[in-house]
Amino acid sequence: MVETEYVILQLNAKLQADGIELENMPIPVRADRVDRIVGKDEIHLDCLLDELFEFLLEHKDQAPPYADFVAKLAYIVAMDMARLRLIEAAEHYLAIGLKLNPDSLSLRVNHAVALHAMNCHAEALAEYEHVLADESVGPSAFVKILAARCCKELALYEKGSQLLESLIPLGMRDPEYVELAVEMAELGGIDFGQSGGIKIQDEITSMLATFRPPESKFCSRCGKPMEPGARFCARCGAKA
Repeated sequence: MVETEYVILQLNAKLQADGIELENMPIPVRADRVDRIVGKDEIHLDCLLDELFEFLLEHKDQAPPYADFVAKLAYIVAMDMARLRLIEAAEHYLAIGLKLNPDSLSLRVNHAVALHAMNCHAEALAEYEHVLADESVGPSAFVKILAARCCKELALYEKGSQLLESLIPLGMRDPEYVELAVEMAELGGIDFGQSGGIKIQDEITSMLATFRPPESKFCSRCGKPMEPGARFCARCGAKA
């Protein structure tokens, strides 16, 4: 069996992208893949991440020191792919990051959003629930609303209503939140505010009973807030 020949790539300086600074780590790559990674004027970070991931899968004992580096690199590459509206590619690189750094909440939230944008609602909900189970996250309205949207798509209306009810103590008055709560309750035949044993104030009950926003300001595909009047989602490109 021919032994694989590796070379070590070293970034000349710390790389900054999306507000993240990559450490100057030695990166082992297969010798015959260097040309795919190192271009004339740039390093192709997606190819670099793929190559590093393959190396660390084969050399698991060397993976721990790279966990933080891989998480940061995966986030940078995934955001690049998302800006190009290559959501499946973004999901791929976020998943790579999570395999080597499963404790990264940033990667997991973004992985959930990518799955959500791909209409993989069950998988996205599992990721949202993983995030919400982490005590350090706290009562994240953003994550709970997105999780509730997945519940709506999966016809899990009671679970979705309970997620939304848990935000009532925070004084949620956002029109999109109210619209989703009303829709979830109507679809599931649920008396919103009581399926989880929570009593809500009369003023909120009245608002839920009468409020109907003229249009949603969230993307129906990925859940990203949309600017008023926007025709397409800036994240996934879905038509408003």
